[in-house]
Amino acid sequence: MTGLPGSAPPSVQECSRALDVLGYAVVPGVEGEWTESSESPDDPASPVCLIASVRVREATR
Repeated sequence: MTGLPGSAPPSVQECSRALDVLGYAVVPGVEGEWTESSESPDDPASPVCLIASVRVREATR
């Protein structure tokens, strides 16, 4: 999922819905990880990119 520049990162619920559409679900009890990156780390005005990950499993239907 990507957002527009300056937009808020997706919520947990939005991520869960997107995973569900793709046939996946977050593994119960795990925590996600995230980090920030930018094109120019030494420039405080450089846009920031949020990189997030979480363990998933195939959804049961």
